[in-house]
Amino acid sequence: MIRNNTSNRQAIQNLIEDLQENLQLLEIMVTKEEQKSAAPARRSANVTLFSDSSFIQSVSYESKTSDLTVQMKNGNSYVYLGVPEFVYVDFINAKSGGVYFNSHVKNQYAVRSFRD
Repeated sequence: MIRNNTSNRQAIQNLIEDLQENLQLLEIMVTKEEQKSAAPARRSANVTLFSDSSFIQSVSYESKTSDLTVQMKNGNSYVYLGVPEFVYVDFINAKSGGVYFNSHVKNQYAVRSFRD
């Protein structure tokens, strides 16, 4: 009986340790997912300026409507409709905003244009 209690206690202790380790892994995974989803939301309220671009002045993103606004240096602005937020995030992090715009935004989404 004493031997069974000792082995049962050890088994329970091992289970507790495994559960604690799994809980820590889950907390890390949840934290990473929260950071992924929170990062674009924080950036979505900002206007990103493209000082190195020869034709893009700035871009902004409205997460509530999924509208991506691109303002050109010539004064024209375009609002692209239904753009996923990851496109905005990739756009502002691209090595070349112009190249990204031409290959991933322009002619890919419905657009409204206006002149400032």
